[in-house]
Amino acid sequence: MKLPRPHTSARTFDPPERCIYCGKPGGEEGLRDEHIIPDGLGGRLVYAKASCHACEKITSAFEGRIISQAYGDTRAILGLRRGNGRKWPDEFNVQVTREAEKIDVAVKGDELPAAVWLTCLNHRPLILDNKPVSGNVKVDLALWSPLKDYQDRLAALGPGTVSVAKRYRFDEFFRFINRIAFAYAHASLRGKFSPLTVEYILRDRGKWITRYIGGDIIGRPDDASHDIHELYLAQIKAHGLTYVAVRVHLFALNDFPAYVVIVGTENAETEQPTGAAHDVKDPGSWTKVNFERFRAETVPHPRVRFRRVPDE
Repeated sequence: MKLPRPHTSARTFDPPERCIYCGKPGGEEGLRDEHIIPDGLGGRLVYAKASCHACEKITSAFEGRIISQAYGDTRAILGLRRGNGRKWPDEFNVQVTREAEKIDVAVKGDELPAAVWLTCLNHRPLILDNKPVSGNVKVDLALWSPLKDYQDRLAALGPGTVSVAKRYRFDEFFRFINRIAFAYAHASLRGKFSPLTVEYILRDRGKWITRYIGGDIIGRPDDASHDIHELYLAQIKAHGLTYVAVRVHLFALNDFPAYVVIVGTENAETEQPTGAAHDVKDPGSWTKVNFERFRAETVPHPRVRFRRVPDE
């Protein structure tokens, strides 16, 4: 299977003639264009007529929540497009708690201390080790900001506890990442692989999606596009199978964490690989180096603060 280069620029993929999620031809309402990375995040890859109305309704619902709740302030300071032609306000309200009293402080857009809680996975997808998802999954959260002066913006708000990052469901975030990975793999390979994660896109399966998603065990490719977002298709060999994997790196220019999603396996339709496949045994570069470095007390990082919480 000849793998394409990482996502570098705007592109529209040829239509697959059926919905890539349910396999139906679209019915009377027809098929819709699918933004592989949502338009609300500045995505420029479009899979033409790739989603039916019913599946689009499902995916747009959880994607809308993640875009708004997880990435809302990040989108604002980066000036990413809002829906329906709306513009970002000149001022934002930031909630500050002082002496048990919550107050709203108005700040200008260029002074907003934007941050987001992101999950940082320090394990590879469990399916590669043929492991089930346990009932006591632990998630490392990092309060991540795209701003180098994030701490200075916090200090400018004065004393008190600042609520700068909205909460969201982390299993829904993984569902969101999985949808991006699957759509990119399907568009790039024209669907010529055996999918493993479609049901986790169409149905809310909670923490079980973590069986197919892990930390960055691939690492940034040498020919990475250095775009705002990066997608990279790879092959991973494990216990006699060749898996189709996608490295999803949203806000790559801002050093946000990357994830690897196992979206399927090769099948009889898949062309034989023209290059060496990854035989991954150790964590990749981001997990192995930066995860430990950012957690070390001796190397403070102004944009990252960790805490460990259970994924209920």
